Amino acid sequence: MLPDAEPPRKLEQLERSAPKDKAVGTKAVTNSLKHINHQAGPTRGAQALYWMN
Repeated sequence: MLPDAEPPRKLEQLERSAPKDKAVGTKAVTNSLKHINHQAGPTRGAQALYWMN
């Protein structure tokens, strides 16, 4: 059985930091590919990137 679909009453281990100045480079590309692979799968993700560019 799944727990209730509510956020926890007490948020723990949250950290604040300054936003990054740039979103470029290897880290940005790998992070984007990870999200695309998780959400659309490798084939549909590759097709979406192909048609987007």
